Parts: sequence; C-alpha cells; structure tokens
Amino acid sequence: MVLSIFTLPSTAIAAQSSAMATISHNIANVNTPGSKSSVVRFRPLLTSSQGTSTEQRGKYGLEGYLRQDISRQGSPIVTGRKLDLSIVGEGFFTLQSNAGAITYTRNGNFRTLFDDSAPVTANSFLGDSSGRYLLGWSVDESFSFPTKSDATLGRILLSEDLTSEGSASSTASVRLVLPIGAAEGLSSFSHGINVIDGGGESTAIEFSYASLAGVDNAWRVRASSVSDGVERPLGSGVLRFSSEGELLEGRRLRLRGAGVAGGIDVNVDFSGVRSYGGNGQFLGYDTNGVSRGGILDYSIDGHGLVQGIFSNGEERALAQVAVADLVNPDSFIATADNGYRVSPTSGAVNYYDLLESNRARIREGQLESSTVDIAEEFSRLIETQSAYNLASLSLQTANELTQTAIGVKR
Repeated sequence: MVLSIFTLPSTAIAAQSSAMATISHNIANVNTPGSKSSVVRFRPLLTSSQGTSTEQRGKYGLEGYLRQDISRQGSPIVTGRKLDLSIVGEGFFTLQSNAGAITYTRNGNFRTLFDDSAPVTANSFLGDSSGRYLLGWSVDESFSFPTKSDATLGRILLSEDLTSEGSASSTASVRLVLPIGAAEGLSSFSHGINVIDGGGESTAIEFSYASLAGVDNAWRVRASSVSDGVERPLGSGVLRFSSEGELLEGRRLRLRGAGVAGGIDVNVDFSGVRSYGGNGQFLGYDTNGVSRGGILDYSIDGHGLVQGIFSNGEERALAQVAVADLVNPDSFIATADNGYRVSPTSGAVNYYDLLESNRARIREGQLESSTVDIAEEFSRLIETQSAYNLASLSLQTANELTQTAIGVKR
C-alpha cells in the first residue's frame, strides 16, 4: 500500500514530463519545413495478467505514449528557390548519410553537397543541411535511365562537367535570288551556311553558283567545305528557272560526307531560290541539328526529373528524385535531425515513378509548412503544466503521510 501511493503520482509525473518534452519539440519546430506535430496520450498501467503487454504487467499508475500524425500534410510555402522542393500528395524524400543510414523526410530544403570521399571538384550532389544525400535514379552516359528499383537508387549528381553531344544536321534549306538570263561565265554568286557535323561541331559549307552557257535561266551549283586549308567537294547540281523566275529543276541537292568530324549527309532544299533581275541576293537559310553544349543550369519538374539546361539550348533529364511510400507512415520512428526511420509496424518501403503515377507531384520553389498549431500547443502546455503540478502535489502529500506514519510508529 505504501509503495502504491508513491507509484501513482511518480508515474503521472513521468508521463506528464514526456508530454512536456513532446510539446517543447513541437514548438521548437513550428517553423521547420515538413515538421509534423505529435501528441502524448495517456493510459493506465494495469496489474498482473490484466496488462495488455508484458512490460505493463505488475505495474501501477499512468503511462504516456506518443501519437504521431506524420501522414498529415502542411500548407505550401512559396520560396522561389529552385532547390526547395515539396511533395504534393503521398510520399517522402529519401536521404542517406555518409555512413549509409536511411531516413525519410517531407522537408525539401535541399542544397548542393560535395562528395567527402573525393577532392573538391565541380561535381556536387543534392542533399540537406545535415549533410545527408538525396536519393534518386541517375541516367547513364547515353542519358538513359536504368531500371528504377531499390537496387539502382543512388546519390543525385550535379556535375558542371556534363556536356550534351548534340545532334548532326540532316537537312538544310536555302533562300536566295539569282540574276536572270546571264551567259556562262558572265555571272556568278556564292554564299555560305553552317551545319552541325557528326562530332557536334559547326562546319561551314560554301555554295557557289555559275550561269550555264546556251541555257536560259540555268545555274550550276557546287558545294564544298574547307578543312586544314584543303577544299573538299561535297556535291553539285543544276538549277533551272522559268522565264518568270520560278525554280523548275534542282529542288534537292544531297551533300555527302559534310563535316570535319564524323562525315554526315545533308539534304539541301532549294525551293526558296528564285531568279530575278539584279546582281543576286542571299536571303538566309535554315538547318536542323544541335551543336555540342556545356551544362548551364538545372531545374526540377513535377515528375521529379532533374533537367539539365545546356548552352546549345537542349534540355536533358539527368536524374529523377525518388519518392518513398509506406503503408503506415504514422508508425515511423522520429530521428534527432527531424527525419524518420522505419519501424516494425510502418510497413515495407516502396518507390513509385512519378512519370507513371499520379499519386504525387513535386513542386520546385516551395516547401511544405510545419503542421504544428502554435495556439494548440500552448493550450496543451498549460494543461500539462497543471497536471504535472497536481501529480507533484500528490507525491508531496504521499511523502508527508508516510513521514507522519513513521513518526506515529516511533
């Protein structure tokens, strides 16, 4: 009996202390992006075999247990910072420490981290302020994704050494006006265009036009390139025009082996060429193909794709942020750095591809706010403080009764 009068208030004090610590943690993280509020609930400790667990049997009093609401989502906070990410929908970001420990978070306040295992270079990785690396899937050298699975998850590399090889030109179109009715050798015209060769480099192609003898409104066109001071013929043809200057023959010319590195074939369209009076005029040209380019910037889209923006205007997917999904995230175990790790009851971790699933989207330039309600936390703080004081008073009363009983016995 004497033991029980101390047990009841002492367990109540311990439970209220646990509640106070949880409230303090909530208040401290009211402005932490992705932070989730928790609350301590209370239940009686039952005696003997009536207890619901082995730990409770033979105990008396009160105990507190943590109830988490991790699956609850906070409101978006627009920051405009491109490495601030939020998940709209279900799921968590996956982080990995240098030691390999995996944690999960809704806090998308990321930055670039240098690889600690190598000298500082232009290469860096996406990670958080605690030095943990954000995990996802990266493309290979051909900018293709591997099979997306747990086994292929890795750090997301942001390298300033990346280059886009570009694509070689295959077509070109020329627009110009040639003189009309000139005799052979009395009239000539020339101009140049640039194409992208097989090595991703720009190559100059020179076109020369000479009027044909004995043929009205006809011109021979020759195309060539110059490499290391040596002229290389690429192709030739004849352009024939009507008396009104419309092109009748020679609309297409195939240039074979154009380009210095990795010879290519380019089909040239002369549909935009006319023959009128005057000395001739080059009006311009169009060609496809993209030159080699270096990385300029990055962006992250709604599918979690890390898009590289290159100096040649190309955008290529370099990696994809992985989004983890659990059956029961409210059973996560909280870590000291405001993250979570799996527990025996949180269920298996699965990853879904945001390109194929509509369960979530990633928003660049915004964070998820904390779910802590400061007014509610202060209300709980007052209640908990009052309960703690009452339990302390009960313990003090039990102590005074015990001292009185001991004094009477003496």
